Amino acid sequence: MGGIGIAVEQLDPTGAFTQTGFYYQNNSLVADAYDGDNHNMRGGEGTATWTFDNLEEGEYQVAATWAHKYGNRYNAPAAPFAIEDGSGAVLASVTVDQRNSPSEFAYHGYSWDTLGTVNVTDGALLVELTEAAGNYYVVADAVRIERLLPSARAAEASATQRVPFTTDGDRSFGGN
Repeated sequence: MGGIGIAVEQLDPTGAFTQTGFYYQNNSLVADAYDGDNHNMRGGEGTATWTFDNLEEGEYQVAATWAHKYGNRYNAPAAPFAIEDGSGAVLASVTVDQRNSPSEFAYHGYSWDTLGTVNVTDGALLVELTEAAGNYYVVADAVRIERLLPSARAAEASATQRVPFTTDGDRSFGGN
């Protein structure tokens, strides 16, 4: 059975999102962000981590959304995301040009870009965003995961072969 989980950057009682070095923003400048707020960092050092656990084994599509002030124009051109399993082994890594708004697909009124598709074997998945080079904003807004059914994975592979696939690039379960 497929399932969708979304982890938001807000404080979650299950501990799904943690951060160090990022600043919380909740005002009209980030009204287009997921749930109208985000965490961001400009310069400095830090890590934002979205944790998904109790997952069924299988293939998962991992996607992110971000919206920030000034139409994203001061966002990082190379925001580094890493997707890890529960032991910390890196399953995939990608740099995302956060100056461009996500546009790969829409889900519940927000636009998303896929960071990668990974195989989960230990029931856990972590997505980490760290600082970028230069004096740019790195935006931690929301991460979405979706377990792909075998037929969905085959359809994704077929679509990927037909169209060039670019990997540009929160948690409450229950199909938000």
